[in-house]
Amino acid sequence: MNGSLSSGILICDQLGQISSYSDNIFELIGISEDKIIGKNIKDFILFSLDELRNETEKNHEFSIQKIYRRINVSLIDGHASDIDNITIVLFKESELNVNLDKINFDTGSLSIINRSMPAILHRFKNSLAGINTALELIIEEIDDNDNVNILNEILSEIKCMHLFLDGFSMGHKSFFCDSKLSVEFEILDILEILDYCKVIEGVNLRFISGYLEPININKSILRAILFNLITNSIDACSPGDNITITARMIANKSFILEVNDTGKGMSSEILNKCTQPFFTTKERGSGLGLSLCKQISIENNGTFKIKSELNQGTSVILTFPLSK
Repeated sequence: MNGSLSSGILICDQLGQISSYSDNIFELIGISEDKIIGKNIKDFILFSLDELRNETEKNHEFSIQKIYRRINVSLIDGHASDIDNITIVLFKESELNVNLDKINFDTGSLSIINRSMPAILHRFKNSLAGINTALELIIEEIDDNDNVNILNEILSEIKCMHLFLDGFSMGHKSFFCDSKLSVEFEILDILEILDYCKVIEGVNLRFISGYLEPININKSILRAILFNLITNSIDACSPGDNITITARMIANKSFILEVNDTGKGMSSEILNKCTQPFFTTKERGSGLGLSLCKQISIENNGTFKIKSELNQGTSVILTFPLSK
């Protein structure tokens, strides 16, 4: 007999002695091919045929654990059918195994991306930096206001692309560095870029600065986190909704970054999945923004908290310790 790798059968008499089988049963439930005919099913799955009948009568189907696999078992029993003197025991791989395989695949895919991404992003960002510098020089040299406005729009789009690429590269850098950075300046600069690119039209966006001093944090990482969180909020908002960005230090011991919006929010099901790599509800989303923000905070001994309610909005809070 032939069967797929995800299911198989054993055919037994009424006492549980095996008379036939599908070829793939050996791999499915981890048994040897040697002299299986004539042996009792209990020798292989630790359940007698009567015990299997009792379990399947109660639940129709039940599961057994075979080393690294969970197998669902059901019966077509000669006692309750037109098949005389034989019982067909059906084995089917549990969906749990398939889900675990998917997780392993996603983890492997993310590992491959992590290894190859730095070189790819470095090439892109170098090209953008060259274009950015050339446009700035051209803008300084020309007097035509119409052309200057067009070039400024192009320049803003390039800066926006740079922020987007920073979002993908932030998983390869440390949040902290040796040079000090003005957080307030970087936030205002990002908001100006997004405004120029008409990304935030109709959405009321404000920045609240608490106590802040220049901090030893990586500029591109901070900008990438902000870009991801702000654009996520913008995507969730409709005209008239509000987005509030708050940045503050607490006694020079921790840095807190918070983005709140009054957008459409998330269901509890989506909220539980939103930081998983590659999970997205957007048509063209990457599914990496929130997962990378969370990764950066955890890798730097910080915390990542996200709260959301449908039709109420979403709040994301990242906390980083400033003293070791």
